[in-house]
Amino acid sequence: MTKDSKIVQKIKNVPDSTLSIVMTVKNEEKFLLNALKSVKRIANEYIIVDQGSTDNTVKIIKKFAKTFKGEVKLFIRPNNKDFEIDDHDFRVKQATKEWIFMLDADEMMGRNFTAKMPILMKHKVYSSYFFPRYWLNSYKPTNYVVSFDKIWSPEHNQQFNVIFPDYQMRFFRNVPGLTFKGTIHQTYQGIHFPLAYINDVHIFHFKYLLKNRQDREKQVKQLEKISPSRGAKDFYLYEDRAYSVYSCEEKLAIKVKLNDKSTI
Repeated sequence: MTKDSKIVQKIKNVPDSTLSIVMTVKNEEKFLLNALKSVKRIANEYIIVDQGSTDNTVKIIKKFAKTFKGEVKLFIRPNNKDFEIDDHDFRVKQATKEWIFMLDADEMMGRNFTAKMPILMKHKVYSSYFFPRYWLNSYKPTNYVVSFDKIWSPEHNQQFNVIFPDYQMRFFRNVPGLTFKGTIHQTYQGIHFPLAYINDVHIFHFKYLLKNRQDREKQVKQLEKISPSRGAKDFYLYEDRAYSVYSCEEKLAIKVKLNDKSTI
């Protein structure tokens, strides 16, 4: 019996919990609607912080809100940075539901998300969950990059193994005292333990498909200015390392559609 199966067996006659989806966006018109729709069936509210988009991002959010039965709370907070600590703290503090799931605008969930999340929310022991994030280089089929490498972290004065897929703690109980820490890849202080790793619900990351090599190189330079020790090039320039490609059994939650005539 798998660990996930044991979790399911322990849950009986527990009332349904509620879920807030929290996002920070800026100029995400091309893919944003896919992210929003991929979690729509299980979401009770969306908390979205827009950092000053100049494209159709805000229009897309407002149009989506008209089709959603719950509440979409949109906050316009322009700033001169792509990664603003205060915005990440702010968005979580606006969430009113029992659980919080953090989703990026260039990500979407798979079909297992809707079925599995109510089960996880009913569990009386676990308060936070990690999910594998698959960096796709194709979505027909859902092929993802698998890579193993070592990077040197001056901040910690030691080597760290970088493994794709990477696990992300994105789902946790909404409890008082949650505080954001970090810049590029946010983590929260105040998360209650114990936590669990879930292997059959995947975060599908579309960075490699939405941005060509040149665009990703520009983003790496930007990220390295913000946090030099994070090894941005190891994440975004996967072609520079030895890698393999595997196919994921889980299908995407919805059919991917872009907000322009381009293809990925």
